Amino acid sequence: MTTCPHCATEFVPRDGKQVTCGADRCRWRRAWELIKRRPDVVARNRARCQRWAATHRNVHTPQPWLVGPPPFAPYLPGGACEITISPVPRWPIELRNARALHGVLTALTKRRHGQHPAWSLIPWQSGWAVYWYGDDDARRFAGTRHAINLFHADREIRFSHLARFRAPVVTRRGRTRLRVDTITPATLSRHGHKTALLPLTSEAIEKSLRALGERFGIDSPVKADPVRHELRRALVSVGGHWQRGTAKPGLVVAWEGWFEADCNAPAAWLMRVAERVGFGGTTAIGFGRVRVSEVDRA
Repeated sequence: MTTCPHCATEFVPRDGKQVTCGADRCRWRRAWELIKRRPDVVARNRARCQRWAATHRNVHTPQPWLVGPPPFAPYLPGGACEITISPVPRWPIELRNARALHGVLTALTKRRHGQHPAWSLIPWQSGWAVYWYGDDDARRFAGTRHAINLFHADREIRFSHLARFRAPVVTRRGRTRLRVDTITPATLSRHGHKTALLPLTSEAIEKSLRALGERFGIDSPVKADPVRHELRRALVSVGGHWQRGTAKPGLVVAWEGWFEADCNAPAAWLMRVAERVGFGGTTAIGFGRVRVSEVDRA
């Protein structure tokens, strides 16, 4: 005897391949679970449905609150490498001086940032890791070591073998209320080089999520309506040439605290991704570390 994973009915399998009790509802649910594991099949089905809606219903633009999550599975592109530096610097690498580590990565990759960063610095166990958004960089640097100059001293940087991140699982469409708590201060794209305007607007949140989606090649419509918040401006000293939201070099105007927002499925998916790689701008030097949790709307 075995138990059906969908309806909990006990049954005797006819052969070693039978998983469900055999009821039509359970067989269809099983088939849909298998389809969801293949992003190419999900994308083809969505394209077919869009063509049908355009032909038979004259619907050419999807209703954003009914859009499903991006068809990524089971892992996100790119990956993370833990960073080890020897000899260990005299000063611990923290948000205030992470720009130095950012400079090392810029020199190693020989690539200046464009509109979107090629990596993000993320806390990792007792130190830092780098999340590579591109598979090429991930393969190029995973498991390697390089001679560098950091804090005016010759050192060696080692990258661990690649750690892949599982894609988030968003099981329903419609509105999902999420709470976002900052671990390190965050900046948003719209607030960029002007000021950290509070409270946050849906435009600012959506723009930052769309920018994150572009790094993974996602262009799904994003909707995020802020509901309530408890936020405060933060003036962070990072030294060097870094400057954001203020005319004085070495200072970044950001925000910290928490906010809740109603998100559609693509926005909820991207929020979960941001929990791993950073939310908003300036994640390349460690800003935007957040914790995301679902809120019961009842």
